Amino acid sequence: MPKVRNYLARREQWRLLTLVLALGLAIFMMNEARKPDNWLWITSISRANVEPAEPTDPKEDAIGRYFTGVKPEYLDTVRDDTIFRHDEQDAWFHLLQILEKTDQQTLGKASIGRVSFAQLFSQSNYYRGRLVTLCGNVRRAHRLTAPKNDYGIKRYYQIWFQPEDNPTTPMVVYCLHLPKGFPTGMDVSAEATITGFFFKRWVYKAKDSLRTAPVVLTRTVDWRKPTSQTKETVQVDTWFLLVVFGTSAAISIVVSAYIYTRTRRLRLRNEEPTKCQL
Repeated sequence: MPKVRNYLARREQWRLLTLVLALGLAIFMMNEARKPDNWLWITSISRANVEPAEPTDPKEDAIGRYFTGVKPEYLDTVRDDTIFRHDEQDAWFHLLQILEKTDQQTLGKASIGRVSFAQLFSQSNYYRGRLVTLCGNVRRAHRLTAPKNDYGIKRYYQIWFQPEDNPTTPMVVYCLHLPKGFPTGMDVSAEATITGFFFKRWVYKAKDSLRTAPVVLTRTVDWRKPTSQTKETVQVDTWFLLVVFGTSAAISIVVSAYIYTRTRRLRLRNEEPTKCQL
């Protein structure tokens, strides 16, 4: 008679539990894999390793290069890899004044389009003073009082922004107006699209050392405000996970009960006394 496996043994029970947990983990990973956000880090790495595209015409005429009202002679005073310098105030405030006097729709149409973190960081001279568009996540937003100036700018918001193409390295955005209901504070998470003037590569003091970040000036942000649909999606995902683990637990119980019953019957059958043949 072939040897019957003892499914009630601890070793067999651990093997069964491992199989059930593996099934649950596989279903969980399949659910996570269908979410686009979980693949963002892969595309971010691949984009960060790609060299930024060269400008189509680096020597294009300055008049056609800038938005109406931008004064190139002011931009000549701006220096990268420095803090904000006093000599740059005219360049700074006259760009903010243009943003204040121009509606957002006009600015959006005049933008040269979406640019990457790498393009602004490595080609700052080309993009300085040009209208660019960025997509990403606002992580911090707080209001600042503007220094005394002759351009009528009294206040603005400093925004720390994680671009989609390089979320591990922040950019800094100075915004004149925030949409109604936009979250503010030192710990914010708000998806947004920003169109504004690139200003410089700015040096700032981080917790560990001095770092540099591209700085953009904008009138406002195009905020993708969370809707009830987003909350429903979160609830659906939660219920999905509960169903997965509940189903796994139910399968485990049914399989264990079946194995226990079958093993008990076989054991009782083997323990029956053998009748003597005369």
